[in-house]
Amino acid sequence: MKLKILSWNVWGGRHMESVLALLKNAEADIIALQEVIKDGTEGNTALTIAHTLGYEPPIYNLSMKVSSKFTGPIREKEETVMFGNAILSRHKIIKSDIHQLTRRTAVQADIQIGNSVLHAFSIHLRHCHVRNATPESQILQKEQINNLLKVLPSEKTIVMGDFNGVPGTYAVEKIKDVLEDAEKDITTPTWGVYSDGCDICLPSSVQYKFDYIFTTKDLKPRSFEAINSKASDHLPITAIIET
Repeated sequence: MKLKILSWNVWGGRHMESVLALLKNAEADIIALQEVIKDGTEGNTALTIAHTLGYEPPIYNLSMKVSSKFTGPIREKEETVMFGNAILSRHKIIKSDIHQLTRRTAVQADIQIGNSVLHAFSIHLRHCHVRNATPESQILQKEQINNLLKVLPSEKTIVMGDFNGVPGTYAVEKIKDVLEDAEKDITTPTWGVYSDGCDICLPSSVQYKFDYIFTTKDLKPRSFEAINSKASDHLPITAIIET
């Protein structure tokens, strides 16, 4: 079976109407989201997307705190918001889990696809500035990817998300040791749509690849694409997976 999967750091839904329009048009079977935030009521970014577009109830974990100046709708007064990761699916989610990755979490959804079960992960690693990265942030990111590798099933597994690292960095190369990169031969930048995505990096354009889709070797990724959009500081990425 062929599945269209999509991963996107949605910047807390800062431009929510544009996010919804793109995701509706993408028609993905499985979506991994990062920077999902609570919306001030009982809802959150992932619930809004799932309800609006007709997905199964999402799996999410919003356990991290971040300043509203970095994610979510622009506010007159800076606030602390809760954010995290989510997975949406058009197929039935039969089981879920939250994995601790050292100050971050990975969301896992086990999804029934025909007679088999697909293990989907949404992750968002610690941001290491592309310039002047601190040793602390680099060590933390290493711990996070090593903790993730301990819990990954050996088959029927997809890892999607914002690695906050370009090709060649520890986290990216470490996961490539055990999983296949859905993007072959080329490197497509995915981050830097807005310069205020990071007030230290200050990207001048979409110039860094931070977002990835990886699969176990029994799956066959095809047709990787980064979709041009201004709905977030990251571009959404998609791939077709043959299970």
